Amino acid sequence: MPAGMHAQGIRAPRIQGGNTMIDVTRPELDDAITRAWQASPEGSAAAVYTPDIERVLQGLRANRFEAHYCADAAEARAYLNGKIDGKKVGIGDSETLRKLELHEALASHNQVHNVQRSPINKGTSFFEYAKGTLLTDVFLCSVNALTEDGILVNMDGTGNRVAAALFGHEKVYYVAGVNKICPDLDHAIWRLRNIAAPRNCLRKHKATPCAKRGDRCYNCASPERICNGLLIEFKKMSNMDMEVVLVGESLGL
Repeated sequence: MPAGMHAQGIRAPRIQGGNTMIDVTRPELDDAITRAWQASPEGSAAAVYTPDIERVLQGLRANRFEAHYCADAAEARAYLNGKIDGKKVGIGDSETLRKLELHEALASHNQVHNVQRSPINKGTSFFEYAKGTLLTDVFLCSVNALTEDGILVNMDGTGNRVAAALFGHEKVYYVAGVNKICPDLDHAIWRLRNIAAPRNCLRKHKATPCAKRGDRCYNCASPERICNGLLIEFKKMSNMDMEVVLVGESLGL
């Protein structure tokens, strides 16, 4: 059977990433790293995989992102709190940023627009509130995965997070724990489909097969599916500053 051809005879969509062809449906990986991710509540492969942090930082910079390393969440919170002042700030849905308690730190000297605190119980729809993050000076979010050579990968269901990350701000900050680092793009896509998406569906009480079973992606057709759009940032977007803050501990999903 030709490469990329499924049993039904339909060729799977593939993306050229560096020197690797990526099957974006669901890469069939089964190795020590993927098994460690599945076994870890934090989605960490630290028991079998130690990423080269310096290589990651160099890869990000080669891809035109600013890159900064913080030893832990407290250092990352202090770093970002010192960098962002007097701004209108948007915060996307992120367990990583929630763990950093970044809203509390920034709100004392910035105007913070945080979708995690959307006032939908006060007559404002999520759609209307989330649009506000597109109009801020600064936007912060995390990533579902990043590769050792500095490629950022995100999956989104509604699109507000990836839309806000791509355009319209003075600066975008991506904050990621070391558990999000993957050796290559194949592993990055596998991680977001089979670790990040199912666990986020479970966290959000979605009616999807992955949330019910908690084990992997089923490429479902549920209207509550959250993996509707895949964003791969090979390079920093033009005409906007973008910085990746890498944190030396496991954070988020």
